[in-house]
Amino acid sequence: MRCLFSRLPRTACHPETMSDPISTPPSAPETPDMSHLRVLIAEDNEINQLVVGAFLLDCGTQVTFVDNGARLVEAVKSTQYDLILCDIRMPVMGGIEDSTKIREFNPDIPIWAFTANVMQDDVRAYREAGFTNVISKPVERLKLFEQLAGYSQPRS
Repeated sequence: MRCLFSRLPRTACHPETMSDPISTPPSAPETPDMSHLRVLIAEDNEINQLVVGAFLLDCGTQVTFVDNGARLVEAVKSTQYDLILCDIRMPVMGGIEDSTKIREFNPDIPIWAFTANVMQDDVRAYREAGFTNVISKPVERLKLFEQLAGYSQPRS
């Protein structure tokens, strides 16, 4: 059996004969400092927890995870957070019900719907339930940082 690479031409690569020099890739955007933020992430999927958690931890954010809606409501009652990222479909209690319950005792905390369901009607329903923003799954690092830009300075 012959390997594929044995059929490829064996020509030398000399930098002086190359038509375009190799450019260095653009540097990654600076990671914002959000070490002053306490974020509660309500997400039952461990992979999603790891991904969004890693992004936020890179910023120095203090992150707490809960894996169902009932634990979310209890966490908000017992601890002060600056922001909640809330999955819409969770065990025990879903995100819309969570948001409605949280608004009864904490009307000002920012609650972001963290969901793959971002059609116009879905987003409208989230806002009606008290969500202040929607961030789509799968979450992209740069988009998350862009949306968090308003939180990059400590609140006075």
